[in-house]
Amino acid sequence: MSLDSGIDVTKSLEELTGVDWGDASRNARELVRERHALHRVPLRDLNDADLARFLGMGIGGDFLVPVALEKLHTEPDCLALLCAVLREVDFPWHSQPERLADLREIVDVFANQLSPITDDLDRLSQEAALWRLYAKFERRLSMK
Repeated sequence: MSLDSGIDVTKSLEELTGVDWGDASRNARELVRERHALHRVPLRDLNDADLARFLGMGIGGDFLVPVALEKLHTEPDCLALLCAVLREVDFPWHSQPERLADLREIVDVFANQLSPITDDLDRLSQEAALWRLYAKFERRLSMK
C-alpha cells in the first residue's frame, strides 16, 4: 500500500494540468465561480467535498485520484470521496495496479466500518450502495 500520492500537492489543478480557465464571467452562477476559484487552489487545501466534486465533473482525475486515495487512507470514512473515486472512468487503473490495490483495500476497510452499525436497515442500505457501486467499478474495469 502506497500512501504517497507522488503528486505535488502544493500546486493547483491549473498548474498541474497547464489549463487556465481564466476568471468566471460576471454572469456566472456561484457554483461556476467557486469551481474557477478552486481550480487555482493547491491540492493540499482542497477538502474531501472539493475533490469529490472535481472528480464527479471528470476534471483532473490523473492528479486527484492518487490524492484522494491518500486521503482515504488517513480518513477512511468519507463515503462521498470514495464514491467519486469509484465512479472515475478515465483514470488508468490497469497501468497503476498499486493504486487499484489501494482502492480495493480502502473499500474493504470502509465495508468493515459499516459492521458496527446496529440499525440493520441503515447498515444494509449503506452496504448495498457501496457494493453496488464497487461492482459497477469492477465490471467497467474488466471491460477495458
